[in-house]
Amino acid sequence: MPITGVTGIDDELNKAQGNQVAAGPAFDKQMDHTHKKSRSADQVKRCATAHSGGVDSMSDISQGVIKAEEVAEAATGVIDSLMNTFSTDASLLNNMTALRQSSEYAYTHSVNTAILSINIAMALKLNEKQVREVGLGALLHNLGMSMVPQQVLNAERKLNGTELVDVQKHIGYGLYLLGKFRGLPPTTRIIMYQN
Repeated sequence: MPITGVTGIDDELNKAQGNQVAAGPAFDKQMDHTHKKSRSADQVKRCATAHSGGVDSMSDISQGVIKAEEVAEAATGVIDSLMNTFSTDASLLNNMTALRQSSEYAYTHSVNTAILSINIAMALKLNEKQVREVGLGALLHNLGMSMVPQQVLNAERKLNGTELVDVQKHIGYGLYLLGKFRGLPPTTRIIMYQN
């Protein structure tokens, strides 16, 4: 018995296959599973390379290895790499955010936030410029954490009141640092306030 009313495509498949095609959500789930299994190791490697390169660049930006006048170019390079790598497969993009190394948590968190933000911006069908700006803001949203004392960031206990204030200052620190970088769109400053 044919499945009707699911989609026009399912109706056409039912006709073409003599009503033998399993259509609808179960078919879609099977096709999705098959697609995931066929994903090439090369794709996964490219995604991992883009993620790890982003973490390395974020580390360099936060530690001042990259000169202030080169930050916009470096950050844009990270976002472009993520956009290009993940634009073909959003599920890979989301899976890359599961990567986490505690010693590089702050940098990994920034890249993961950028990945998720790019994914949301693309799902909202924003144009390329807007996706890039959202990604840049997300990538740099915690930049001020680089000025919070390491002993506070690495504390393995509940922070006291003074330490919590130190962490809360990271937004102001981030705005200060962004003011030193040229070539970033104004939206990066706006996104800092969403933290």
